[in-house]
Amino acid sequence: MERPIRALAVVAALFVSAVGGACDHSTPETAPLIEQPSGTCISLGPTVSPNFATLSPGDTLRPTVAAPCGFPATAPFRWSTSDSKIASVDSVTGLVTAQAQGSATIVAALVADRTIKGAMLVQVKP
Repeated sequence: MERPIRALAVVAALFVSAVGGACDHSTPETAPLIEQPSGTCISLGPTVSPNFATLSPGDTLRPTVAAPCGFPATAPFRWSTSDSKIASVDSVTGLVTAQAQGSATIVAALVADRTIKGAMLVQVKP
């Protein structure tokens, strides 16, 4: 079986959070797929919650991430930030700490396949 396109995992995660619903956490080869109008299929990506947060410097937040369909619900993720001067994140626990005014994207990447990612936006205001 051909592997689903994974480059659109973040878009799929936004779709999943918009429509909700549960999925079967079986194996990647048997993952439920979304049929796109063009005929291409994509696997449902991970969902980070919340997908947006406004914090003040010093505030902390521990977002959660739901594994995509086809992976165990307990699948491990590694966290990263687009700008640690704005918002830092513990790579294992996902604890976000607001540092300074600005915006940063916090990303959760599936350890089994680092191309499968979910993201949230953190805005830090004074």
